[in-house]
Amino acid sequence: MYQEMSNSGLRSLPWGREDFWGVEPVTCDYTVLAENEDVAGCGRDTTWPVCSKTKGNSVSGLCDVSGNVSEWMSDDLSARTRKDLPMHMTCGYSYKDAAAGLVESKIGEADFVPCGSQIDRTLNADYPEIGFRCMRRRAGSPAADTGAPVWTASSVSGLQFLKTEVTAQQFTACVRQGACSEKYFESSKESDGHCNYGNNDRPLHPMNCVSWYGADEYCKFAGGRLPTRDEWNREASAGGQRPYPWGDQAASCSTAVLPFDDRFLSQKLECPERGWIACSHHYGCGRDGTWPVCSHHQGDSISGLCDMAGNVWEWTATTDADGWSKITKGGGWANDTEQEHARNDTQSSLGPDKWSPGGGFRCVHGPERAPETAAVTAPTSATTAPSAAPVAGADAT
Repeated sequence: MYQEMSNSGLRSLPWGREDFWGVEPVTCDYTVLAENEDVAGCGRDTTWPVCSKTKGNSVSGLCDVSGNVSEWMSDDLSARTRKDLPMHMTCGYSYKDAAAGLVESKIGEADFVPCGSQIDRTLNADYPEIGFRCMRRRAGSPAADTGAPVWTASSVSGLQFLKTEVTAQQFTACVRQGACSEKYFESSKESDGHCNYGNNDRPLHPMNCVSWYGADEYCKFAGGRLPTRDEWNREASAGGQRPYPWGDQAASCSTAVLPFDDRFLSQKLECPERGWIACSHHYGCGRDGTWPVCSHHQGDSISGLCDMAGNVWEWTATTDADGWSKITKGGGWANDTEQEHARNDTQSSLGPDKWSPGGGFRCVHGPERAPETAAVTAPTSATTAPSAAPVAGADAT
């Protein structure tokens, strides 16, 4: 739990990190606490609804890991307490704790744990300032390692989004069970090596080279659907408050997998004039391909979703103005050197029967969307697209 609260020690508070965003003041903008000894709960003298302070979310998008209520831990303190008075640890501070206490845990000595408190509590006592949350692990390892999709509740819309872009490993399970048709994607063997399906070295890379129809099949298989453009925009922008998923800073290889690396930006090369091949070594932040999902946590959204900007463009359920093409969002790793294409307000589109190494998707789970345009009917025969179309926003010709 301490690792989650502090991003494995990189954060001194759940919402702040000294080596990137800076350590923001401990105030009621970030957490439910006592502003002073006489004003508890940010003026309410009690708890607030959960996730009321989304600016204070952890790097994984968890709400209230500091403040609102302290949380019971599983740590057994019986070895250092009386046998007739069993005690366990609580962590995270509550609405009754003053801001000074949180600051002390931030900058104090080793006796204090970053982002939390170690307070022994008797198990048979009732405390209005103590609550809890649960956690689980599958097969003894994180879900991303087992290939299981991870659904994350949005603190903005209330929908559940996949935390990551769908991986090649996750998509493989759909194909093996017969729910995803091979006519809707291209494998690594069939491409120039940029497609991830079938590449044993890239199971945790995003599933790319997949058409809209293939993405739609997978989301239905996973119990969800593709998000609409507006749902995607609302989540990525924190309800319209952020130009990028991570905040206000311009896109760079610290926050997203982009079609350029930092050296490219510093030299301000003009790839259209020199030719794309001459600049291809800059693609994917210097890797000329996708990265494993969630490689750039500094670019996570307010709900903890990874890669909403960069890595691969993401299919949406929304049909473009031409009545046929599907809108894609987020930007990808190749073929476009404009930083602005990582902005939340940027979009592109591609025919639903096309695919590219720069395009992938994620799913959402929630109430069925209202139709935005006429439904697109899948073709009856297999479709193909040239392997040289690296961006999902570029028409394959």
